[in-house]
Amino acid sequence: MAEEREIEIEEQDDGGWNKITVPSESEMEVEVVNEKVEAVEEKEQSEPSPPVKPDEPELDGIETQGAEKRIRKLIRQRKERDEEINKLVEQNNQLQSRLSNKETEVATNVKQNIELSSKQIEDKIELARAAYLNAFDGGDKEQLLSAQEILNQAQFEKQRIEEARTALDQYETTQQNQQTVQEQQQEFQPDPKAMRWASENDWFGQDQIMTYGALEIDKQLKEEGYDPSENDFYVEVNKRLKDTFPNKFEGEPEVQNSQPRQQETSPAQVVAGTSRSPSTASNRKVKLSPEDIRLANKWQIPLEVYAAEKLKVDKAEGEYTNVATNKRGG
Repeated sequence: MAEEREIEIEEQDDGGWNKITVPSESEMEVEVVNEKVEAVEEKEQSEPSPPVKPDEPELDGIETQGAEKRIRKLIRQRKERDEEINKLVEQNNQLQSRLSNKETEVATNVKQNIELSSKQIEDKIELARAAYLNAFDGGDKEQLLSAQEILNQAQFEKQRIEEARTALDQYETTQQNQQTVQEQQQEFQPDPKAMRWASENDWFGQDQIMTYGALEIDKQLKEEGYDPSENDFYVEVNKRLKDTFPNKFEGEPEVQNSQPRQQETSPAQVVAGTSRSPSTASNRKVKLSPEDIRLANKWQIPLEVYAAEKLKVDKAEGEYTNVATNKRGG
């Protein structure tokens, strides 16, 4: 049983807790005991074994058939919803691809027409100039006037063609920029499980301390070898959030321990920080690791907002930083 001790913390100018309770750093050993079944000679017939439930984390701890039936129905509805979402996303991608191909085809045709029209107008201008010079040398005023009108019209058409060329160049540049942005968004687009978890937790993105804590737990779990594509990943996220912020989840049932990961590394704990003196502008500088940037992109949080929240947590002087982790006995 873990001891509890009170640690006195010097009160800072910016406020904080005067006392916090920190559990001692004793490792928890988990021993798996296989139950031995002793044969009883007096019983001639063995009792039938209970039915084996399928490996579905959502059904862990469910004992009544009615509750299990309702949960199975919810699981089926969720899977159908995910399949429908994936189908709509695929259809949207196909439509976007068709639209992009059509726009490329139209732009190519317009570009070819501009080049052809430009060549034709250059030939027209040369002929008008030649006719003007002939009329001028011959002293034919009517031919001179006619050649001048043709030359003016050709130069006006040339100007319109140049404007169309400029508009086409601007359109192609805009399309290339949009394509680059879309590729970046697709690269950092969160998976459906992460989106569903975020939608089920209304505080995410609203409560700044808990949001940053969730991102830190996400990073820790990945370092421990948890797979974010599995359901027990988010089960463990919820469990550690409740251990870290117990006052935020009062009255809710505890989440069962998920299965251990293959990777046997000891996770790094986030503990209460020592006192720091307020000071210079250097305290405003926040270094974001590649993992911080990946998490910010995954949850679609601007880097400036992520950095600001990280700075707030660092300045919290121990608030909401005791992240509980599961340690394995040697």
